[in-house]
Amino acid sequence: MDDYVMQQARFAGDVFSNGILARIHANWQARRATAKLLNLSDCSLSDIGMKRADVAWAAHQPLNVNATTVLAERMRRA
Repeated sequence: MDDYVMQQARFAGDVFSNGILARIHANWQARRATAKLLNLSDCSLSDIGMKRADVAWAAHQPLNVNATTVLAERMRRA
């Protein structure tokens, strides 16, 4: 039983350390972090140079897009 559990843990580690699943997982975490910015007041968002609409737009990007990256790019262009 212990061998089976260790084998499954190694497999899960391999799946998340390489390839598309790792990228999707990282993008999902970035989306969650970006969505937390929506809890800030408009004044706080303005202080860090963001608009609520931009944060909402980034938080709703598909999982193949890193929300923090596209938000940072959008803020640089503004």
